[in-house]
Amino acid sequence: MHCKNTRQGKSRDGITLTEAIVVSVLLILLLICVLPMQSGHEAARRMRCANHLMQLGLALHNCHDMQGYFPAAMAGTDVSTSLASGNRERLSGLVAILPELEQSELYDRIVDHRWNSETESLPWQQPLEIFRCPTSSRVKPGREPTSYAFCIGDVASGLHREGHQRGIFGCETTTRFRDITDGMSNTILMGEIGTEKGLFTAGQIAVDQPESLLDSPSFCFETRDTLPQYYAIDMPLHPEGRGAHWADGAAGPGMFSTILPPNSPNCAIGGNEAVDGFFSVGSYHPGGTQVAFADGSVRFIPDTIDVGDLTQTPPSSQDRQPRKSPFGVWGALGTRAGEESNHHDY
Repeated sequence: MHCKNTRQGKSRDGITLTEAIVVSVLLILLLICVLPMQSGHEAARRMRCANHLMQLGLALHNCHDMQGYFPAAMAGTDVSTSLASGNRERLSGLVAILPELEQSELYDRIVDHRWNSETESLPWQQPLEIFRCPTSSRVKPGREPTSYAFCIGDVASGLHREGHQRGIFGCETTTRFRDITDGMSNTILMGEIGTEKGLFTAGQIAVDQPESLLDSPSFCFETRDTLPQYYAIDMPLHPEGRGAHWADGAAGPGMFSTILPPNSPNCAIGGNEAVDGFFSVGSYHPGGTQVAFADGSVRFIPDTIDVGDLTQTPPSSQDRQPRKSPFGVWGALGTRAGEESNHHDY
């Protein structure tokens, strides 16, 4: 018998070096083709998201033209303690602009209480595509969240009390064009907020935080894990996350402040969402988030925007005197009458 010559040809159990190189090259080419496609898809989703914000801004302008003022970020028509039997005076400004979005029937059902919670779904469980950014996390069954919230300026306390706010929007507070003395192109109307996705900071709220956080926004960063885009694994979080219900105007679901930079943590003081705290803009777009300005424009705000001194105590929501924001360009963009300059340096 002759022994098999293992030096000739290729083994039946392996591949040659040439074949390995060819496979590697093909994999690299595949990645080169796939990555631009993914990038292109995100660019298209971001454009659709910006278009949603533009439509919401236009609806707010139409509302102003009809009524003479912007709607409140949070208001209502009933003081019932249950959302199942009334709207608990917590309706989001998104409800107010439903007629401008060709949803007059839905608007009437909500404000007139024309539903039976025992036999039919609540009206705010109706999904509306315009309230969702295509890049946001997948919707869980039974939830109809929003990706867009109202700007309340650089405040962190008194968020659910009627009165003066430093931004365009506030609780049971309306604003007119003439009140925006910082300029329409320098003042934010609305912006993106993240929706729930595990421990991802932009889509969740660290709840039951101590009142001492209100003294310094920087303390809110301590809720994060070693990876800054995630909360610490033992951090108490909201059961449904940010923007959980589009018709709810409380701070957790429907407001944001211009204090912490985009995609920062959200910190609720002494409770869940209808409490004081730091509620930030956020998104699933790489590097920042989109906001709509009072002049109708939509711009991308990077995570690296100047936020001034985050160890400063936020201004009072009851302060009626013009006061520059201590939170840099970002804080200035949120105030409507702060008399700041250099708004566009971001």
